[in-house]
Amino acid sequence: MFWRRWMYHINPLRYVMEGLLVNELHDSRIVCRPQEFYVFEPPASTSCREYAGAWIAKAPGYINNLDAFSGCQYCPYAIGDEYTNTLTWYYVHRWRNFCIFLGFIIFNVMFVLFVTRIYKVNKR
Repeated sequence: MFWRRWMYHINPLRYVMEGLLVNELHDSRIVCRPQEFYVFEPPASTSCREYAGAWIAKAPGYINNLDAFSGCQYCPYAIGDEYTNTLTWYYVHRWRNFCIFLGFIIFNVMFVLFVTRIYKVNKR
């Protein structure tokens, strides 16, 4: 629908959620549960470290069992920032988000006061 793209950016709750989530997850260690791992098989006689070690050094996440020769367990996130980056939410935006939300509150209070003053009917 046409409104999804712009509605996302004008919704003040988006900035509240982004600010709270990135602040909470920043530099926090992520530990995957057993059902959350992606399991892959390395070539025969090759450990997970030998097969995917160079890749995992550059990629986000971690391999749970680097010394195993089968059933390598990959978790896509090692720290919380890797998850929030997939949402295009960044820790450096936390104060921007706070100010946007504060500006939204101030605008609404000022608008209500203005409209109340304009349309106030004094019946004396």
